[in-house]
Amino acid sequence: MQINQSPILWKRGAIWLALLGPFFFLSYGWVNYYTSGRSDLGVMVEAWEHQLPFVPWLMLPYMSIDAFYAASLFLFRKRSALDRHALRLLLATVVSLIGFLLYPLQFSFEVPKADGFNGALQAILLGFDKPYNQAPSLHISLLIVLWELYAKRLQGFARMALHIWFFAIAASVLLVYQHHFIDVWTGALVGVACLYLIPDQPFSWRWQKPTAQMRRLAMRYGLLAACTIVASMLAHQVSVLLAAIFMWTTIALTLISFAYLGFEQQVFQRDSLSVRRGNMRWPAKFLLAPYLFLSWCSYRMYTKRRFLPNKIHSNVWLGAFPRTAVSNLGINWHGVMDLTNEFPASVLKAPIQKYLPVLDLTPPKPKTLVRAVRWLERTQQQGDVLVHCALGLSRSSSVVACWLVWRGHADSVQQAIAMIDTKRVGVVLSKEHEANIEQALKELD
Repeated sequence: MQINQSPILWKRGAIWLALLGPFFFLSYGWVNYYTSGRSDLGVMVEAWEHQLPFVPWLMLPYMSIDAFYAASLFLFRKRSALDRHALRLLLATVVSLIGFLLYPLQFSFEVPKADGFNGALQAILLGFDKPYNQAPSLHISLLIVLWELYAKRLQGFARMALHIWFFAIAASVLLVYQHHFIDVWTGALVGVACLYLIPDQPFSWRWQKPTAQMRRLAMRYGLLAACTIVASMLAHQVSVLLAAIFMWTTIALTLISFAYLGFEQQVFQRDSLSVRRGNMRWPAKFLLAPYLFLSWCSYRMYTKRRFLPNKIHSNVWLGAFPRTAVSNLGINWHGVMDLTNEFPASVLKAPIQKYLPVLDLTPPKPKTLVRAVRWLERTQQQGDVLVHCALGLSRSSSVVACWLVWRGHADSVQQAIAMIDTKRVGVVLSKEHEANIEQALKELD
């Protein structure tokens, strides 16, 4: 049976192009002209960049991004998808323009004159693009957005050819002497941020009122972000690369602070609807990478000798985020419940997977506990189930404790906690954890 596809949105794509094209050329050109008359221009260049060669044949890849930009607006059959893509292009342009105005930089190398066809392209480029709109590189920002779009639509050889050509575009910003390295990495950050801030469905930015504990943790991460931004400013005197790492860490910590302020799932962007429950979108992985790396290091340190799960009662197991070794225990896992936000999807294979994210160092809310316990009861009747968070001591322990009391395997929350602690020593449940469990039990009755 043939499935009729919706027609390509040619008219809407043309309207977006008619809006974005003039906006780009007028705003970009004005900022270039305005900056040319400023006296506070700076130069940020690493010593190794002076060894980069001038490669004139990369002029064509450099200029080709305009064609990819225009064509990208005529690839959509869904209005919402087209609008998201167009808004990403617009956001990348606006953020870059703000960067050019706040931190005016100038390209510092003398640009050799190219010959022939490459020389003609260079003349067109230099006739419009003066050496002032530098960081973040709008070329790289737009390239990231376009790369994501085209890569999703191509397969096989065509996709490989796209990667090669787009990599040539990325290299060209340095090798046709249009940008320095700081422009490239800041441009990449802006491009990824556009994909992240305007995410694909089913993600959208929704706020939920944070608890007092969440607000306190948000403040801590905010203070850490302030420290790393200062470190980035100081490190810039030593190395642009080191400054970039601290800046990247600042972005990650700031986003985590927003997660604790009520944007939990929107910050981590782990898909609870995907086949592999809990897959995190790559823009989120990229921007949160410093935090994810530190969380992984903490996890490895605290679970060095206690990464194996413990059987608590019947078919219910409690443990830390499962490593590959857990898959080799010989247990035929029927279900896995993941309560983490800070890790990618589990490597543990099971027919049934449940993803219920809870922020680290916070107790699961009563509604989350109710959903978790009901799922656990159904699933454990059919086979072994692993309930895990990062360490298996707090978030996941709350769920198991609630289940033990609800099913009558413990007379009270305190007895359930004590029962768990005999099997998995070191359980940490605060008064707020216990109060949430008590509230969940009322809703379960």
